[in-house]
Amino acid sequence: MTDAASHTCEFETWDGLRLFHRVWPAALRATRKAVVLFHGGHEHSGRFYDLVERLGCEDVNYFGWDARGHGQSPGKRGYAQSLRDVTQDVHAFLQHLSQAHNLSLSDAVLLGHSVGSLTVIAYVRDYQPPVRGMILGSPALHVRTYVPFDRAVLRLLIRRNPEGHVNSYVVAPLLTHDPEEIKARNRDALIARPIGLKMLLSVLEEGQRLIQEAPSIHLPTLILSAGSDWVVQLSAGRAFFNRLGSTRKEMIVYPGFFHEVFHEQDRHLPISKAREFLDSLFESQTKS
Repeated sequence: MTDAASHTCEFETWDGLRLFHRVWPAALRATRKAVVLFHGGHEHSGRFYDLVERLGCEDVNYFGWDARGHGQSPGKRGYAQSLRDVTQDVHAFLQHLSQAHNLSLSDAVLLGHSVGSLTVIAYVRDYQPPVRGMILGSPALHVRTYVPFDRAVLRLLIRRNPEGHVNSYVVAPLLTHDPEEIKARNRDALIARPIGLKMLLSVLEEGQRLIQEAPSIHLPTLILSAGSDWVVQLSAGRAFFNRLGSTRKEMIVYPGFFHEVFHEQDRHLPISKAREFLDSLFESQTKS
C-alpha cells in the first residue's frame, strides 16, 4: 500500500500542539465502520500501512496518529510529561475525528501496539468511551528495563535531569524474525531511539495501575501477545487479562513470536484473528 491510498492531516490537541495523523478511507463504499490505530514507542503511523492493507480497507475507514514527539508530530523525540498527557491527546484526537470525519465512537474500534496498546487501555479506563472494542498487540503493561530497582533509578535520574531521556536498547532483530522487516525498520528515519525519563517512569507506573484497575474495564477485548517477547513481560499481559472485567475477552499467545506481532514473519496469524474480531464487532453494528 502506498501513500496514494491515504491522506494526511493535523489536529490541535489540548495544549495547543498540532499533531500529525493519517486517514485511510474505505475504498469501495461509504461506511460508518472505523478503526483508530495507535503505534508503539519510538514509532509512527506509517508503520501501519501493511496492517491496514492486510486487515482490508474496502469497507472500513482507518485513522492513525503520530503521537507527540514521534514521527511527523512536533515535540522532543520520545518525550511527554506522562502517559496521562498522551491519553488527553487521544481524547482530543477522537474529538477531532468526530468533527472532521463524522466519526461516531460507537462505530469505532481502537487498535494499539505496545505502548500504543497501553495508551488505549488507559484511555478506555479513564474516559469510558462508547467504542465497540479494543485490540491490543503486545501491550506494554510491564516494560522490560533490565535494570534492578528501575523505578527508583528513574526517579533519581529525573531529580538530576527532569528533561532527560534514555535511548532504547531494542534493535530490530529483537523485534521480528522477518529479514525484510528488519531492513525496513533500520532504514526508517522516522523511528527514533530516545524516550523521556518521565514518560518511561509513567509507562511503568501506569501499567501497574491498569492491571489493578482492569476489573472496571468491560469493553470487548482481544489481546495478541508474543511468546518470546524481549520488550514487555508476558506475565503482565496475562495478569491484566485475568483481571479484566469484560465478559467478552480473548488472549492469544503466539509461540516464538518476537514483540512486533503485526510485523513478524507469520503475522498473517494475528492479523487474521484481528480481522475476525473486527468482523464480529461490526456485524453486531449492522444488526443494531
